[in-house]
Amino acid sequence: MGLADIGTAFILGLLTPLGAVCVLPLYPGFLAYLANQFSGGEKKHVFALFGLVVSLGVIVSMALVGLVFTTILQASLTNVIGILSPIAFGLLTVISVLLIFNVNPFKFVPKVKSPLTKNPWLGAFLFGLFFGAIVIPCNPL
Repeated sequence: MGLADIGTAFILGLLTPLGAVCVLPLYPGFLAYLANQFSGGEKKHVFALFGLVVSLGVIVSMALVGLVFTTILQASLTNVIGILSPIAFGLLTVISVLLIFNVNPFKFVPKVKSPLTKNPWLGAFLFGLFFGAIVIPCNPL
């Protein structure tokens, strides 16, 4: 595998989520998260570096999922997503219908606050880690 092949694979990997419609609503939240981390006086290179830390979190998340499925579970992620996706989308449909009719199915579920970090760099990495976990089933296979 040559350097050109590696570069092509990298670029195609970056562009893949753009074809996944379920990922598109996540981008405004991602950009708002990044913008909220800095005041107006911050330098643009720090903002870009912050984006790279988020990207690193996404890459680590996907690498961990790949490692778990290839070494520990020895199962195809495509097959698992094929089984879990209809269940998850069915559950989301039921919850959506309940919420449309003003029935809150979560009022009896204990509430958990998401962890907040004082370090924005750690927060950016954790955001990327969870973003990566969310987009895995959304990526076209």
